[in-house]
Amino acid sequence: MRRVAGWRWMPLLVGLLVVVLLNWWTPDPEVDHRISWVEGELGTPTSTSRLTVRVSDVQFGRELSTSDYDEETVRTEHVLVAVAVEVDVREQLSNLLSISLHTRDGRYYEPRPENEANLDQAAPGYTSTGTPVFLVPADRLEGARLRLTPSTRLPINHDSGVSIDLRITDRDAAVAEADAAGVLDPPAPSVVVT
Repeated sequence: MRRVAGWRWMPLLVGLLVVVLLNWWTPDPEVDHRISWVEGELGTPTSTSRLTVRVSDVQFGRELSTSDYDEETVRTEHVLVAVAVEVDVREQLSNLLSISLHTRDGRYYEPRPENEANLDQAAPGYTSTGTPVFLVPADRLEGARLRLTPSTRLPINHDSGVSIDLRITDRDAAVAEADAAGVLDPPAPSVVVT
């Protein structure tokens, strides 16, 4: 009888052990301790062991065309930043790519959902081209960087990420805030065999 009672606790102990191990392995989302960064700049191809990224253009606007087929636009008092990106994948990535725009003050911005860049679906042997659009306050634009990182959905991740300096100066940020009156209409994403 006593032995049977001990086995009743076994699933609970195993469950607790699993929770402790997952908590220990899960990275802190505020810290990039598992990603080494390869630094690059606007217009220059930047490579890791698995992919090459090239940012060819950065544009600013206050309106974003949401589709070629309807006339709706997204309007904002802040600045929309459209970044033309090309990703050439040479080797299978361990995870999908995550794309974000990081500012000097430590904040980061995800691409707007109204504009699909589809760069996160890059596959080996293909070059994906897309233009993610980010909504950013003008006073945070100076020194902004585009970061492409392997997704951290898995607890262990040792891939290198790419951090591209978009070369946005304080003057560019001021001009973007004052003159960003145009409607951004990014081209549709494309994928070609390389």
